[in-house]
Amino acid sequence: MLLVLEPSAGWTGTGTGAAPAGPLKPFVLVAIGDVMLGWHYDEAFKAGADPFRNLAPVLRGADMAVANLEGPLTARGRAVAGKRFIFRVPVERARRLPLAGISVVGLANNHIMDYGAIGLADTVAALQGAGVAFCGAGVNEAAARRPAYVSPKGTRVAVLAYNWTWPASFQATARKPGTAAANPAWVTRDVRRARAECPVVVVLFHWGQEKSHSLRDYQRGFSRAAVEAGASLVIGAHPHVAQGVERIGNAVVAHSIGDAVFGGARRRDEDSLILRAAFAETGLARVEFLALETSNLGTDYAPRIRTGADARKVLNLVRKLSKDLGCALAEGKTAEGWPCLVLDLPAP
Repeated sequence: MLLVLEPSAGWTGTGTGAAPAGPLKPFVLVAIGDVMLGWHYDEAFKAGADPFRNLAPVLRGADMAVANLEGPLTARGRAVAGKRFIFRVPVERARRLPLAGISVVGLANNHIMDYGAIGLADTVAALQGAGVAFCGAGVNEAAARRPAYVSPKGTRVAVLAYNWTWPASFQATARKPGTAAANPAWVTRDVRRARAECPVVVVLFHWGQEKSHSLRDYQRGFSRAAVEAGASLVIGAHPHVAQGVERIGNAVVAHSIGDAVFGGARRRDEDSLILRAAFAETGLARVEFLALETSNLGTDYAPRIRTGADARKVLNLVRKLSKDLGCALAEGKTAEGWPCLVLDLPAP
């Protein structure tokens, strides 16, 4: 897998400059949901375990892999007041991301500012040192809204990330570090600008109600704004469970793919997914959804792909939720033999 990282500029505010969109060459993207390598994973790391060991073959087998980084990489800063759950991850664990195959992370979420501006600055430095592109948070609003750029198989891809969860104080302003707010007007403007430079734009949203399979009223409107501006793929997280899939023209919206490698709980095993998207010269061609088991105790702190009846239970739920959104997902199997849901898109 050859992946060329370009500067994210998410902290410094220095851009990469506009460039022609260029040709779209076939490539495969994999996305997973919430990744938080602290708290209960401290025990696993002390024991020498690798929480990514069951997922790394899928992640490394793609041409680019995306995740939501749900917590700052820092040993400094002061915990924000008034929150029930506060996350912090040792800086050295940043290197676990590229080792697992993750090339881009979204930082627009309700935990990246748990240790303030210092925690965010340390996170950015750790990611830059590890060679991982990032988006969705920065030294100010302009930097937070800037895309991460990657070039899988020579195709320039822009990834944008937005947060629409509490606390509102985490959102960046013109003079304050923080996350990119999911303002539909900003999303439209940012996606259009990115699409002028890149043949593929992916948008990550941190939104919705925790532990709910139902959408918040705004989710369909926000995702449509992104798609109509030029996004090919919209991927949501934050609910910690899977939500339905929607098709808008030749774009796909996965409203929530749930958790992935998440150290915030020991026993919880929610309905989560791995998304794998194949792009052809004409655009998004096929999306597969694999069921993921995320219980840390149940998997010995290494989430794994579900099989058999265990997988069908999750996939049947996602299929029903998607049907309610007007999207028909077919049952299938991946090339590796895992059960999955499939959406094939015709060439435009």
